[in-house]
Amino acid sequence: DLSGNDFSCPIPSTLRQRMDDGSLSV
Repeated sequence: DLSGNDFSCPIPSTLRQRMDDGSLSV
């Protein structure tokens, strides 16, 4: 299911890491 999620919502690893860190500022 993880693969499907990735395909459904393709996001850059940098943005993903920021989201994981909890500091997302666009």
